[in-house]
Amino acid sequence: MVVPGRVKGDIERVFPGVRVITDHDADYRYRAMIAKHRVAARLFDMVAGIDYCHGFKGSVVDKRRAAYYFDVWDSMYLMQEELSR
Repeated sequence: MVVPGRVKGDIERVFPGVRVITDHDADYRYRAMIAKHRVAARLFDMVAGIDYCHGFKGSVVDKRRAAYYFDVWDSMYLMQEELSR
């Protein structure tokens, strides 16, 4: 599978030891080719390890990312409202 990333180091944090390719002209600047079974196993482990009880936004450790995550949430909320009419 192609695993894309936008921030340097994010792919390696989730998949230690993978080879990440950097392409400054691509939509996603960082990419790694990872076997589907490895991606599935890691995603399963991450989902199983979720332990926040009041929603994702409050669990964000790197507060520099919080505004970006909120923008995604807001865009998806607006889509929900618009397409549910």
